[in-house]
Amino acid sequence: MLSLFISWELVSWSSFLLMASGRHTVKYALRYVIYAMAGAMAVMGAMALVWNAAGNLSFAGLQSAVTHMGTAPLWTLVLLLFFGFGIKMAVLPFHLWQANAYAFLPGPASAFLGAISSRMGLFAVLVVLIRLLGIVKLESLSIVGSFSARDLLAWVSLLTLIIPTFIALRQYDARLLLAWHGIGQGGYMLIGVLVGTEMGAAGGLMHVFNHATYQAILSLPAMESEAKAGSPQ
Repeated sequence: MLSLFISWELVSWSSFLLMASGRHTVKYALRYVIYAMAGAMAVMGAMALVWNAAGNLSFAGLQSAVTHMGTAPLWTLVLLLFFGFGIKMAVLPFHLWQANAYAFLPGPASAFLGAISSRMGLFAVLVVLIRLLGIVKLESLSIVGSFSARDLLAWVSLLTLIIPTFIALRQYDARLLLAWHGIGQGGYMLIGVLVGTEMGAAGGLMHVFNHATYQAILSLPAMESEAKAGSPQ
């Protein structure tokens, strides 16, 4: 988990440098840093819980800690991890930093961040919450009645795929359309995995590759359009 955290922060600060490279995106990059630091603190808090329960930060230690945690600490662990990783993934309601930060960058930077870096949050969710904690454990954590942690994540995914996609349809700038559309696609990917079936997981993961290819191709012409359009309104 410590290796994951260090690599996570390297991606965060590399993304910040790319965002700050645009002529009109410095203020959006600074907004991203605030979100990223909050997410990093959440992941660090989750690591502290694991250390307290297992005495180490290995993935095996995390799996062992989960079996001994009570309901309240386990809920805290899940929420901290999802908050930290969800910011990078830009799921609702942690999505407000992404669209402008990605849309008005030079073409190559926009293509990389929108197609590749934006999926780092999904990668961490898959590794930690889905692979190590497991769908069954998320299903067993209930809030009210049969409404579980898995249901909560699924509803967040559903809102993420609906609301940003609707916002994308209302854009008159192709760059903003692509940026908002990209946020919504993360919801499709996550909800496919949360279905918990082989077909759902395969569909969600296949869409990562599918989205990365067309998002990168469509974002590359933004370099020319950004030069012609001037500063965003």
